[in-house]
Amino acid sequence: MAQLQPQQRVYQAWKGNN
Repeated sequence: MAQLQPQQRVYQAWKGNN
């Protein structure tokens, strides 16, 4: 899990916003 995909980053950001 060294390289995080863009989708993973967006998912985390969305979870943080909610």
